[in-house]
Amino acid sequence: MAPTTDRGRPLGGTVIPPSVTRDTRAGTFDPCPQRTVIARFARVRVAVPAEVLPGERRVAAVPETVAQMVSAGLDVVVQRGAGRHAFVPDQAYADAGADVVETVDAGAVDVLLHVRPLHQAVPARLRRGAITIGLGSPSTELHTVAALRDAGVTSFA
Repeated sequence: MAPTTDRGRPLGGTVIPPSVTRDTRAGTFDPCPQRTVIARFARVRVAVPAEVLPGERRVAAVPETVAQMVSAGLDVVVQRGAGRHAFVPDQAYADAGADVVETVDAGAVDVLLHVRPLHQAVPARLRRGAITIGLGSPSTELHTVAALRDAGVTSFA
């Protein structure tokens, strides 16, 4: 039976049996076998915006990868028209489990997937601790790298 709140609703999180409960700082197992730890977590929100540079035909995720992310428990949002130039219709993203939205609210996402290097204004709209994954040109886009650093955003390029 899944753990529930005091109101009988399911409790979000994963039940970790006492046998694997560890104090990672001390590196020892919990000596109290009666203890069960509930690891609470929020769902990670991944966004795929439409690329805006003229001539860009790529998209940061295709429906197959969106389906994999959704099956892994991630919330995925795709901006309407993101796959248009790659001949991927919005319905294919919806069928894969993504929410298709008019605009991506950068401040509400945990992970931003992109193709082209980010415009220097984007990092300021992301929340501190967010992650971007996409192409980047640190040697030619130093102002964007500085903006990511200043915003507390981690970027994988």
